[in-house]
Amino acid sequence: MPSEVSAGRIALELALNQEGFKTQLNRLNGIARRAGSSLASSLSSGTSQINRMTASAKRLGIALGSAFAVTKLVNFSRQCVAAAEAQTLAETKLSTVMSQRMKATEGMVNSIKKLTASQQALGVVGDEVQMAGAQQLATFLNSQKALETLIPAMNNLAVQQNGVNVSAGDLVNIGNLMGKVMQGNTGALTRVGITFSEAEEQMIKYGNEEQRAATLAQVITNNVGNMNQALANTPYGAVAQLKNNFGDLMETLGKGIMNMIMPAIRWINALIMRLQVLAKMLASFTGSFAKLGFKTQKSAGGMIKNATKAQKTAGNAAQVMGGNAAAAGYKI
Repeated sequence: MPSEVSAGRIALELALNQEGFKTQLNRLNGIARRAGSSLASSLSSGTSQINRMTASAKRLGIALGSAFAVTKLVNFSRQCVAAAEAQTLAETKLSTVMSQRMKATEGMVNSIKKLTASQQALGVVGDEVQMAGAQQLATFLNSQKALETLIPAMNNLAVQQNGVNVSAGDLVNIGNLMGKVMQGNTGALTRVGITFSEAEEQMIKYGNEEQRAATLAQVITNNVGNMNQALANTPYGAVAQLKNNFGDLMETLGKGIMNMIMPAIRWINALIMRLQVLAKMLASFTGSFAKLGFKTQKSAGGMIKNATKAQKTAGNAAQVMGGNAAAAGYKI
């Protein structure tokens, strides 16, 4: 589940706010009743009006309370969808990298997902957080078996370095360091306190991938122990596990919400695509019309210009004809 969601925080906040709202509403009603009683003793004719005002205040309180609950429900739904999106994104990245690097089948990917789920159950690291580190580590590997060997050690080291609030970014960094070691750079983990004996370094440099993975996992365990499980047995670890379980619930609800709204999303996408086609057709039509208008205007201008020239030529001809007639003795 997303690291920013605390265990039961939303439900608890809703319950507390509702109780607070009810308390304030009861206090308001008490004031209204006392005010009504006081006014009734001096202004008996205003009793019915006060009663109507009190009833209106109650109805308003109910409406406000309902609106408040609806707002909380909407916010909770958004967080569920966000949790589902984070889970789907982590799974998609893992599947894509494994397919690319290991030619992994769906069954092989599911095997890694089951491993991260079991690691979440015994420790404090959420499965989607583990998958973020696993997909980064997988970019350095060629086999699913090596990845399975390294994931528990990766979790132990991440928790040892970051505690129960380990994030996806933390796991990506750890996965990157472990990947460098798998390529022979044993010094990559020195800054986090992991050192290798000469024999272990030789195995990392010259062993096959599964041998290197087993050696690296054992070296990390020798240094930090089963830290993931150990912290789960503390009060803070118990809270982290509750947080992860609540996150799983949110992810499930979020996927259900997405399944309900997907038809609407597809319809909107299809509508937008049709509108884009229509907009292009409209732009093309207006462009052609503008060009046609320019050509028409240009042609009309030419016609006017030609007509002016013709008029001028006719005038010159008439003048010449008039001159010739006068010379011949005719009066025009």
